[in-house]
Amino acid sequence: RDLSRETEGLTWLWPATVVMAAVAVGVYTLLLVATLLIPQNMDDVLTAYLPRIGYWLQSNDFSPYAASAYNSVQVSYPINAQIPPLRSIVLSDGLHFVGLDQWIAAVVSGVVVYGLALVATARRLQAAFVSLAWVLMPAVIAQAGIMLTDMVSVTGLLMVLLFGILGWREEKAWMLAASSLSLALLVGSKQTAFFMLPGVALVVLAAFLKSENRRRWIAWGLGTVPL
Repeated sequence: RDLSRETEGLTWLWPATVVMAAVAVGVYTLLLVATLLIPQNMDDVLTAYLPRIGYWLQSNDFSPYAASAYNSVQVSYPINAQIPPLRSIVLSDGLHFVGLDQWIAAVVSGVVVYGLALVATARRLQAAFVSLAWVLMPAVIAQAGIMLTDMVSVTGLLMVLLFGILGWREEKAWMLAASSLSLALLVGSKQTAFFMLPGVALVVLAAFLKSENRRRWIAWGLGTVPL
């Protein structure tokens, strides 16, 4: 009965979702194999991210170091999103897993988009369709498995929104804390986060102005700022 209720009026969406799910499994399996077997060869990875990690390993220090204008990104980018590749290099004594975090972030982003769609009152089938459409976008596929930081940052933004909305609706402090922590990690992952923040601020401001419990909003904000 639940299945029939979910698919009522959406008969055409069911086979499309199944096909997209099969394609997504195939594409992301191929990407995972490529990530593990093909060495990272993108310019940004070879000139910025890997050299930075190499310096950290040699100096045993996260402090900034002197770099040319061309290599300034080695010292100007926030470090949060590059610590996981550093960890994988240290633990595996190799570069096989340095792109795995972006692959995981792409998959997790699909789950978060599914949750956001449900929050927006979509049916589960509709949410699954939207989620699959998201992970099959060329921009997402192109990032999955490459040792960059964009997909990690986008996933962080999506988690800020999902945990924030659910935490406020369901009055669960741990979800609000998770949203705040996601925001802090996002800001420390890539500068593009600062381009995302005005949109988040507008959403928060609109919700704040409509809220009848503004003290709770202020308490949440004061708890978020130190992070």
